Amino acid sequence: MKDFLLNGWSDFKVNFSFITIILAGLGLAIRSGIKSGVKFVYDSKLEGVKNEFTRQIEGLKHEQQKLMFNFESYNSKRREMYPEFYNLIQEAIGQVFSLTGLIEIPDTTTYTEEELENYLASLNATTTEKQHILSLHSRNKQEAFSKVGQIKRRHNYYQAKDKWVDVNNYHISKELFLSEKVAEKAGELIEVLNKYRLNLNPEYQGDREVTKKNDELVKQIQTKTNELKQMMREEFVVEN
Repeated sequence: MKDFLLNGWSDFKVNFSFITIILAGLGLAIRSGIKSGVKFVYDSKLEGVKNEFTRQIEGLKHEQQKLMFNFESYNSKRREMYPEFYNLIQEAIGQVFSLTGLIEIPDTTTYTEEELENYLASLNATTTEKQHILSLHSRNKQEAFSKVGQIKRRHNYYQAKDKWVDVNNYHISKELFLSEKVAEKAGELIEVLNKYRLNLNPEYQGDREVTKKNDELVKQIQTKTNELKQMMREEFVVEN
């Protein structure tokens, strides 16, 4: 009985020790597994954050490149437009200013009827006007020449109107590309130029008061033109 008890105790100790070792091993494995799992989850989340951060950085780089491209394109467009716009303004001013004083017309007293008719057609004379002037030309060439001068003056007036319309339309259609200052100053200049043009209508017999207004309008046109030119130059210097 004693031997049996001793042997049983010995077997129990061996079995207990073996179980203890197994449990310890399982515990170690479990702790290791838990640590590995936590590390795996942490690494996965960190990798996800890094990927998202990288994606956002690449997105910002793309947006920056796009903005830079758009900015350069915008400035390039403006550099093309300013000289073109200023040239249109000068052409309109020159055409309007040419409405004052003497006008140049060929000596139609030396023209044949066919030559005179062709010249009147180039001035957009009406059929009635052409018939009247051709009739005068056969009877009184000097009087016919005077009538041709009136047609020419009217033709010049509408040419000036066309030039003004061109520059006004350009200002409206391209205003998005103009700086706020340039757009505002150009608008002021175009408005004053139109007032002056309307006062020079050959069918309107101006009085002394209108003449005074025209003198003031001419000064305003010259001043605003110089101011506009200076603004454009300054913007090009800043952009360089």
